[in-house]
Amino acid sequence: MHFDTATRQRWMSVLAHSEPQDLLARMQSLQLAPEYELIRTPETGLVQLQARMGGICGGTAVFEGNTNYGKVEARGGGKGASEFSIGGISGMIAHDATGCRNFGDVLNNTGRENLLAHTGGLFGWATLAFTITDCALDADVVSTTLYNYDGDKGTTADPAHENSSCAGVLVGRIKSKIEVTVESVKIYGKLTRTINAEGQTRTIDFTTTVPADNYLYGALQDAASKLIVGQGAITCVSTAK
Repeated sequence: MHFDTATRQRWMSVLAHSEPQDLLARMQSLQLAPEYELIRTPETGLVQLQARMGGICGGTAVFEGNTNYGKVEARGGGKGASEFSIGGISGMIAHDATGCRNFGDVLNNTGRENLLAHTGGLFGWATLAFTITDCALDADVVSTTLYNYDGDKGTTADPAHENSSCAGVLVGRIKSKIEVTVESVKIYGKLTRTINAEGQTRTIDFTTTVPADNYLYGALQDAASKLIVGQGAITCVSTAK
């Protein structure tokens, strides 16, 4: 016998709003003993959350002439096993970026250990090769989160990072075998990131001096990941807001 969708939905609604003991009593009064197979018992546990946050959008897109003026901030606390990406333009990037500007501070204030967090002044996590052309960052980048390298065996932990928070001036993290090319970028501000479990931080001032590559990105997933910066591609100068 076939019943239409509306009828079956009405039945399911009644069941969902009924108390189990009432349903059992009704089945017994009707002498119903339906056969069933228990596929999986009820379970409780942890949920792994993957989140992406950006001044323009959380995920990836083709970025051309996008400008963000607002502060991008994540807050939280406690330990977790979540994956989180935050950037001034986008949380994740998989396409070329041209003519983009970020004037909003990027603040990852989750303060969580074992959080797979990627924080970048422009982009949080690079998942495909892309090129940054004619872009600008005039803001501060702050991350209080310790990146758990033990949970990502292939990640290259640069000694200068001191088990850092996977935070970089331009990009938070570059995925395995991915190359990010910087053709022309203006930067101005400061990068502050947590460097150990005691909560000590390191601040890199890039208002007058271009920082070393290992501060332009937060972490490379493996030795095949690269940040390619052309000669004179990065200049330190405040751009008009």
